[in-house]
Amino acid sequence: MGVAGVRLRWPNDLLIGEKKLAGLLIEQPATGKLIVGFGLNIHNAPWEQMPELTGVTTRLGDWMTPPPLEEIAAAVLHAIASAHASMEEHGMAPAIEALNRHWREPLAVELLLTDGRRLSGAFTGLDAVGNLRLLDEEEREFVVEHQLVERLKELF
Repeated sequence: MGVAGVRLRWPNDLLIGEKKLAGLLIEQPATGKLIVGFGLNIHNAPWEQMPELTGVTTRLGDWMTPPPLEEIAAAVLHAIASAHASMEEHGMAPAIEALNRHWREPLAVELLLTDGRRLSGAFTGLDAVGNLRLLDEEEREFVVEHQLVERLKELF
């Protein structure tokens, strides 16, 4: 929609700067089936109901005059349908390549893993199957399997 500075925070958040604008949730309850949920702050102010979101969330209306809700919904659904069709035809490789183009600079992160462990490193993108690539303190690359990551926190 032409808003400058929008970026992806792996795996499913859209941010403007350090503030969350939107989130995407994809669940696969059965092989060949996906449930996709998408939340976008347009005019709402989530920090009014949850004060802990003050300073960490934003809304589209703070960055532009949003188009009508129907246009936004149609654009989001079209983008999801296009991404799904591309993945059906080509697999995940083109999506991973496109995402990696946006991570030009390593980003310091802390990972909370499903077993409770915490790992830190500089996130550099995804490998060919979607696992996270990170650099340790000596700038040696290591890989963390995506399914082991419960949460990724950016460190600024």
